[in-house]
Amino acid sequence: YIDTLSDINGCDSVVSIQLYIDTIVTSSDSVSICSGDSILVGGLYQYSSGIYYDTLSTINGCDSIVETTLHILPLSVYQDSIQICNGDSILLAGVYQTTSGLYLDTLTSVSGCDSIIESYLTINPIYYASDTIELCSGDSLFVGGAYQTTSGLYLDTLTSTSGCDSIIESIVSIINYVSHYDTLSICAGDSILLGGNFVYTSGNYVDTISVTGSCDSILNTNLTVYPVSTDTITLTVCEEYITSSNDTIINSGVYYDTLSSVNGCDSILVYDLTINQQSVVAISDTACAPYTSPAGNIYTVSGFYTDTLVNSVGCDSLIIIDLTIYCNDIDGDGIPDIDDIDNDNDGISDLDEGTGDTDGDGIPDYLDIDSDNDGIYDVDESGNGDLDTNNDGVIDANDNGFADTDNNGMADDAEGTVPLDSDGDGLANHLDLDSDNDGIYDVDEGGDGDQDTNNDGVVDANDVGFSDNDNDGMADGTETTRPPDTDNDGYMDYVDLDADNDGIYDVVEGGDGEQDTNGDGMIDDNDTGFTDTNNNGMADNAESTPAPDTDNNMVPDYMDLDSDGDGCADVIEAGFVDDDGDGYLGLSPTVEDSMGVVVSAPDGYTTPADNDGNGTPDFLEVGTEAMITLHPDDLYLYDEGDSIVMTAGVTPQTGVTYQWQYSNDDGNAWISISNDTINNTIFNGLNTSTLNIYNIGKQFDNYLFRLVASTPGYSCGDDAVSDNSRLILREIFIPNGFSPDGDGINDTWHITGIDRFPENHVEIYSRWEIKVFDTDNYNSNNEWDGTDQSGTLSYGSGLVPEGTYFYIIDLGEGKASR
Repeated sequence: YIDTLSDINGCDSVVSIQLYIDTIVTSSDSVSICSGDSILVGGLYQYSSGIYYDTLSTINGCDSIVETTLHILPLSVYQDSIQICNGDSILLAGVYQTTSGLYLDTLTSVSGCDSIIESYLTINPIYYASDTIELCSGDSLFVGGAYQTTSGLYLDTLTSTSGCDSIIESIVSIINYVSHYDTLSICAGDSILLGGNFVYTSGNYVDTISVTGSCDSILNTNLTVYPVSTDTITLTVCEEYITSSNDTIINSGVYYDTLSSVNGCDSILVYDLTINQQSVVAISDTACAPYTSPAGNIYTVSGFYTDTLVNSVGCDSLIIIDLTIYCNDIDGDGIPDIDDIDNDNDGISDLDEGTGDTDGDGIPDYLDIDSDNDGIYDVDESGNGDLDTNNDGVIDANDNGFADTDNNGMADDAEGTVPLDSDGDGLANHLDLDSDNDGIYDVDEGGDGDQDTNNDGVVDANDVGFSDNDNDGMADGTETTRPPDTDNDGYMDYVDLDADNDGIYDVVEGGDGEQDTNGDGMIDDNDTGFTDTNNNGMADNAESTPAPDTDNNMVPDYMDLDSDGDGCADVIEAGFVDDDGDGYLGLSPTVEDSMGVVVSAPDGYTTPADNDGNGTPDFLEVGTEAMITLHPDDLYLYDEGDSIVMTAGVTPQTGVTYQWQYSNDDGNAWISISNDTINNTIFNGLNTSTLNIYNIGKQFDNYLFRLVASTPGYSCGDDAVSDNSRLILREIFIPNGFSPDGDGINDTWHITGIDRFPENHVEIYSRWEIKVFDTDNYNSNNEWDGTDQSGTLSYGSGLVPEGTYFYIIDLGEGKASR
């Protein structure tokens, strides 16, 4: 259609209209729903069957009519009655039910609507009865479906009128025979009534006793018939015989004893005795030195002695000897003293020992087996101890291998030996109270220090408990003591300058190290200030010093491999080497010189270490390993110019040295802080458990700090290291440039503080808007090193060219920088 109109200027205005006539659209539908449901049709929610119309608008704006035929489908309901027994269950209402009641199940019918089943459930009871029955042993009862003969619980299950179980519980007890046991005994020839008869032989007899209303009672009797014994004893004895009845018989003949045996029956003993008589003879005899009697006994002094031999009829033959010894033989070796060159048999010639009395005990040295009263036999100190095999202080016929072929009173193997002088002070060991000059009395190193109660180096009448009952010049209490060799190196402690082989001289461990001025392990005339005015072989200034026992474990330090008892060996704490960890210097087995000093190790015998510098050697000072008990905080946030305090707790409280360290490469390398000021940042307390940091600069961002605690006085302890503390700068600091030239300085673009924003995103562009770098979680471990990710700007080096670049930083918290 065309309309012609006139515009404002008077000219035609033509309007062309294209008109389309659309049709009304009509459609029909049939819908079914279940009773109780509804559907929106005809502009309302409908729940009744019928025809409903809806008028809609097409895309062209015309009516579109929908005709809906609605069908309402009915619900189905079913009822049921169910009975089950107590203890059973049935699936109703979606659950296994065990109690009476009404239960509903909703199903779907073929039309898709609900189908409801109403179930009335009845629980019928189970009946239970119990009975207790007693049976005598041997009887039976039909219960539990069988004849029972043993005690127990038996169940019979029946069916009640309702169809459920009816259980009968029968508790059956079997009463055994009542048995009695008895043990009897009689003597042979007697009898006893058992089992209804008189019996007279051993055996087991049974009587059964019946009691009305009860089970049988059985009596078991074990009868023993003991015999009457007769024994004949034929003996030949001397002088007399005393019988078992305590009768004394002095003439030969046959005798009878009637006794009672252990069972109470007669026991007859017949004695057929022959009595012989002993003989007695008296003689007088004289001898020089030891006298050997007819019986082989050796007598060394005059007197009356009785020897007992056996005569021809087997009885004692007593010989009474009136013996006179008319010459002196002090050591009883059969050689008169005047001809004996070693009158006390100690392996030292009388000529060497002289007639003096070194220890002043009233016994001259040549007759004294401990001439200096140090508790060590002269035979040991002289160097001949190995010949005294029975350890009695003398070398004589009682020792293995002894020989005196020239009959001069001295063992052949001891002749010609020169008494030892281990310390070379001109005083032989057996007269020297300190044979190795280590400042420790031989009596202590010889194992008898407890008997030297007044601590004068000798055991004599001035000491509490002293005795010398055999008058041999040696205290009785020391005679059985063998001198110890603590380190088992073959050198007894009293001649060993290092008795425990720990590399520390005994003179040091004995408390007299300051008197050994030349450091050779001995106090002698080579040392400044040495004197021995009483000429007893021991330095005057060392005489009053008892050997210390630092850890009070009853072992003196010079014998103790861990003198302070702290679990760290003396050899280690002294600063020496113990290659195999056995507490001995160097590697075992060790090699020692003639004074017991280890020569197989490269170190030792120098001044023991005092690593903590407190004046006490470490091996005498109890030490423990340092332990961190309180760690500093793991993170410290700061602004430039702030101050921070880091504190750690350490045990023990004493003997610990502290050192704070920092790392600028995330812990790969640590640097001990030695300067109080670094780039205007001030550090205070570098060697304490508390570190104060003042005026902290930005350059310490992401630095790690830690405390190292050491116990220099305890060599066996490792350093204790605290947990790391990280410094993080609160503000984000973005540098204007960096120089990736590989010189290790400013090689990457480090953004201070960005580590605190792990969800950040960083992009970098060239001036031509080419993206050269792009990453998530930009941090100290993945900083941009100038590499061109785009591959368009770099040349052989892979780096972008020097110039100006632009960045976008998204911190992931709604913050961005450009």
